[in-house]
Amino acid sequence: MSDVNYLILHGCPPNADDIIPHEKRWMNWLAAQLQHKGFDAVAPDMPQPWDPKYEEWSDEMGKFTSNENTILIGHSCSCAFLVRWLLKTHRKVKKLVLVAPGIISDRDFALYDFELPDDASFIADERVIFVSNDKENILKSVDLYKKSLKAHIIHLENKGHFVIFDMGTVEFPELLEEVIK
Repeated sequence: MSDVNYLILHGCPPNADDIIPHEKRWMNWLAAQLQHKGFDAVAPDMPQPWDPKYEEWSDEMGKFTSNENTILIGHSCSCAFLVRWLLKTHRKVKKLVLVAPGIISDRDFALYDFELPDDASFIADERVIFVSNDKENILKSVDLYKKSLKAHIIHLENKGHFVIFDMGTVEFPELLEEVIK
């Protein structure tokens, strides 16, 4: 068993009725693939994702191991949470992977209520962002994260917001390859 552990967070649906079931999420597929390879990997359900509260998500994070051997993977709004949480808790992780990260929104998200510093690269040894043909607010958010995190960008064609409705599958082999290398 490797000493590297993985924590994979889902995004935030617009309401409780739009939560994507586990079997239709790449997060759960990725966790299963990593577990099959002998890694400690979890894709937990975060509290009330349609109306996320930073404090509640932070409390939930306390249930999981995170240290210099952790690889954190977030999707959409959870990317903002992970960056904010790392900055606020003064933690550093092995790798931070943001998939279609949000920080600019027309919705009032408590998770987005923080300022990205000019240089936040110190929060992770490696910083990677996956992006595709997404909404304008996500593309603008990617630019902000890239600048602050000094992140490597991986652009994939025709994956939209990296949800099953855009990807047509729960499998995300490019992400799996990136997080185990």
